[in-house]
Amino acid sequence: LTALAGNALGQKKAAEAKLYSQVAVVMNTALISILVLVCLVFRSKIAYFYSNLESTHDVFIKIIFIAVLSFFFDCTQGCLSKIFVAQGKQIYGTLIGGVVYYVVMLPLGYLLIVYTKLDLYGLWIAASCGYMLMVLAFSTIIFSQNWEAIAEEITELLQRKRSFSGLGDDSSSNLKRLAYSGQFNY
Repeated sequence: LTALAGNALGQKKAAEAKLYSQVAVVMNTALISILVLVCLVFRSKIAYFYSNLESTHDVFIKIIFIAVLSFFFDCTQGCLSKIFVAQGKQIYGTLIGGVVYYVVMLPLGYLLIVYTKLDLYGLWIAASCGYMLMVLAFSTIIFSQNWEAIAEEITELLQRKRSFSGLGDDSSSNLKRLAYSGQFNY
C-alpha cells in the first residue's frame, strides 16, 4: 500500500496517497494485533518451541508481554517509515531512528539492566519505549504534512529526472526500455 501511496503522489493524487497511507497503518495495526494476540494466547506452547527447560520457559513467560508490545510498535514504525519512503523523505525516518536508538533506547536499556537489575526485561522495556517514541514522532510528522505540496515536489522531481535523462514527454515506454536495459536507475 505504501508503494501505491508513492505512485499516487507521483501522479499528483495527494488525497489518494494519504488514504493509502492511512489504510496501510490500519491494516498493519490489525495484522500485528492478531499476531500479538496469538503470541499471548499460545505463549506457553511457544516457549517450548525454544527449549524444554523450565528455566527457559519461565524467562520466556516473564518477558512475553513486554516483547509483544515491543514487536507491535516495531512493526508499526516499520510501516510508517515506508510512508516516508513513498514521500521521498526517508531522511526523516533515518534521523529520528538514529536519535531514538542512540539517545533513548541504548542509554535507557543500560540503565535498566545495570541499575535496576531488570536484566533482559529492562532491555525489552527500553526497546518498547524507543519504538513507541518512533511511532509517535513518525505519525505526527506524516499525518500533519501538506500532502498536496509533497505531491507537487515529487512530480517536479520526476519531471527533472525525465528531462535530465532525455526522455521527454513520451517517457513511459522509453523509461521502461531504459530501466530494463540497465541504463536508467529509478
